[in-house]
Parts: sequence; structure tokens; C-alpha cells
Amino acid sequence: MELRFTCCSNMNYSDSWQGAVDALTRDKSGSLLTSLGIATGTASLVLVVCIVMGGRQFVVSKIQGIGANMIIAEHPGGGYLDGSSADELSLEDIAAVRRLRPQVVASSPMYQIPISITGPGGQDRYMRILGVSPDYSRIRNLDLILGRFFDESEVNERTKAALITPLLAEKLYGSVYAAIGKNLNLQNLSFEVIGVFRERVETFGESEVTKETTLIPYTIAMHWNSKMEQAFFSVNEADYVVTESAAIISVIESRHRLGAVYKSENLTRLLRVAMNAGDALLIVMGLISAITLFIGGVGVMNIMLANAHSRVREIGIRRALGARRSDIVIQFLTEAFVVSLFGGTLGTVAGLAVPFVIRISSDFRVPISGWSVVVSLGSAVAVGIISGTWPARLAAKTNIVHALHFE
Repeated sequence: MELRFTCCSNMNYSDSWQGAVDALTRDKSGSLLTSLGIATGTASLVLVVCIVMGGRQFVVSKIQGIGANMIIAEHPGGGYLDGSSADELSLEDIAAVRRLRPQVVASSPMYQIPISITGPGGQDRYMRILGVSPDYSRIRNLDLILGRFFDESEVNERTKAALITPLLAEKLYGSVYAAIGKNLNLQNLSFEVIGVFRERVETFGESEVTKETTLIPYTIAMHWNSKMEQAFFSVNEADYVVTESAAIISVIESRHRLGAVYKSENLTRLLRVAMNAGDALLIVMGLISAITLFIGGVGVMNIMLANAHSRVREIGIRRALGARRSDIVIQFLTEAFVVSLFGGTLGTVAGLAVPFVIRISSDFRVPISGWSVVVSLGSAVAVGIISGTWPARLAAKTNIVHALHFE
């Protein structure tokens, strides 16, 4: 029997490491199964972090696709004043905001006109017309599928240009490509279709843009409906959204009668909810993975107890030759460390393989956290050492006389 405990007072750690490897290789199947238990917990921990971070990133990116820096101001009515056109939002309000709030880098009024048009086959179709400025495309982060957006000169000259959604293009003209350059009759005025657009993120009709929406210059739309439904703004940094939302309302209120009610909306709260939900899910799933890792630690404790029982005579000989109890404790803890480190490394590699395969095989970029690797490996080693402490202490307390007579 090859014995690896050092007999001198100064312990040789290389011998301890080699002894741990030799002891574990004598029971390869048990050591491998124990390592697999640790590997399962470690892999699940890495995967949980990657999956939850990927899900949170996906949700946040979708919310930001609507317009992360967007602020919407509107006059909902109410308050103690009777409704008056003097309280409605105006182009002068938007100009004042742009002049007084330098963080606001884009703005657009929005006039809404619901109409019906006669489509192919003589059927009437409901359509929503939005009168906006060129900045609207930037603020709402619209996806221009084909063609172009109207510019400031066309707005000022009241050029009859229109952009339509893909569904309208297909139903009115047969295809998106066929729609460009065609005439669209709105309120007895003929508009040229110059582009086809869509929301970059599907809002399922919950926003002002529906499946059948047409965008035209606001200078034309305001003659059909003089009431500005909403005013859209965009700030240069997402960090300014909350403070600028309040500042914009203050500017607008200062220009109207005392008591007129205005409100602002932005996506900051929705983003915060999504991120908090992601954090909560990460904690819950992490705890579940920690339970799996704990079960792996029980396996480490079992194999260490089995080793201590099968090597009682070896321990007695080493103790008789001068090995200290601390030497035996270190020996067994080294074995627990080796098993947990091997299992942790195996689990980390397996856990990271999944997001890498997803990245290679699809366009979805699953985030990979370096911290998840550090935490998973550290947790695996910590669980292994903690689980091996009790068997190591039991082995060190073995009675020398009893151990030498053990068969």
C-alpha cells in the first residue's frame, strides 16, 4: 500500500495533492459519480444565470425598441377648469420645450384623424391617420421597410406625402413594393405613398400605431383636426428621462391657465419593472440551483466518509509514524477539493457550452457572465470543502491503537 501522509511536522503540500489524486483514482467510479453531482449543480447555476440574463436582455431590448428615451406629453382634461381650446397642447408648447430644455433633442406633434377609405372591391376600410413631423420616426424608433420619410421642407410646404404600414400596402396595392409611388386618396386629397414603415417592436395595437396606419405631415393633418392629441419628445440620454418628463410638464403648465392638467408618460417604469423581475427570477432560480449543488455536496461527504472508513489502518500507521491530526485533515480536505474542483470545472464547461451553441446556431446572443463562472466554481469548491470537513475531522480523531489492529 502506498501511503501519502507526510510524517514530518512541516507538511509537503505536493505530497498531499498527489496523495489525494491517488486516493481518488483508487475509487474511480465513486469519485466520478461524486464529481458529476457537483457538475450538475454547477452547470445548472451557470445556465440559470445565462438564461435569466438572456431573458431580461430580450425583454429590455424589446421595451427599448419602442423608444427608450421617449417622453409623451398630453392633455387628458380634467382638473377644476372647464375644457377649453386654450388648454390644448400647441406647436408653441413644443417650441418652448425645445428652447428651454437642451436635453430634448427631438420632438413631434401628433394629430390623429380616424377615417375610412374605399379599398379594392369597393369595400370601406377603417384607417388611422397620424400627422407627425420627421422627428417622429427617430423618437418612435420606427423601422422603414421601403422608401423614405418626409423631411422638414416637405412638412413646411405641406407636400402630400404619406407612409403606410405593410398590411395597408398589401391590401391596397398587392405588395409592399407595389405601393411606392402610388396615389392614396385621403379626405378628397391625393397623397403619394413614399414609404412603408412598421413598429420595430410589436405593440399589438396598444400604441398609437395600428396595423393600418398612415403617417402624413402634421401641417396637413392639423387642418382636419386642430386638436393635438400628444406631443412626443426624445432626450439625449436615458438617464434624463425621469427628470425631463417632469421638466417638460412644468414648461407646458407655465404656458397655460392655472389648474389645467397635463401628464407625461415614458418607459422608465416599465424598464425598471422588467429589470426587477429579472433580478427576482435570478435569485429564485439561483436558490434552486444551489439546492442541486448542496445535493452534490452530500455526495462529497459520502465518499469522504467511505474513504475514511476504508483507510483506517493507513491513518493509524501514519499517526504512529508522527503525522499530526492537522496533516490528516488537510489530506482529506485536499481530496474533497480535488473532487469538487473537477466537478465544478466539468459543470462550468457544460453550462457555458449551451449558450455558445445557441450563439453559433442562431442570431440570439445569449449573454455570458464571467461572474457566473467565478461564482459557480467558487461555490462548487466551497461546498466540497465544507462537505469534506466533517469526514476529515472524524478521520483525524481515529484512535491509533484501534486503527493499527483494524482489518
